[in-house]
Amino acid sequence: MVGNFKKLLLEISEKTLSEQKQVLEQRFENWKGKEKQTDDILVMGIRV
Repeated sequence: MVGNFKKLLLEISEKTLSEQKQVLEQRFENWKGKEKQTDDILVMGIRV
């Protein structure tokens, strides 16, 4: 799963931070499906 996440981050790296957030939220919801979230998740974006 880590490899898939890194690949996703590379795919969206050229988008704005708000677009990246939207993509990550959407992908997470699709991945999670109807399951209850059991762990906390933290993703930080830094603009350079």
